[in-house]
Amino acid sequence: MKKVTIVGLSLLLLVACGKQSSSNQSGVQEGGTPPALTGTYASIDANIFQPLCYRCHTGTNPAGGDDFSNYPSLLTSYDIVSGNPEQSQLYIDVKNGVMPKGGPALSAVQVQAIYDWIKNGLPQH
Repeated sequence: MKKVTIVGLSLLLLVACGKQSSSNQSGVQEGGTPPALTGTYASIDANIFQPLCYRCHTGTNPAGGDDFSNYPSLLTSYDIVSGNPEQSQLYIDVKNGVMPKGGPALSAVQVQAIYDWIKNGLPQH
């Protein structure tokens, strides 16, 4: 009886541990960590926007009218010029430490990822 119980519990544990987690819209594994920071919207959203910007820039009345809740909203609400970071208010604000407001300035790596994303035409994935 002990062998059956141990085998049964072992199988149950294997099945539970082998369950794959599902990804949300930005590519973050539920209960997991964000993907590596790259110059794509999915990566920037998971690594920068969600943890640092969503508290102010989502909901029914996002700060400054800049809605970061999804890709189309961000592109239509924040002044971002595809291919030209220097003319994009998002890049200017993070580069100059204006955003995120009330928080620490973004790291050089985070600012560079936003620069690359804009410079490369705002790839979503």
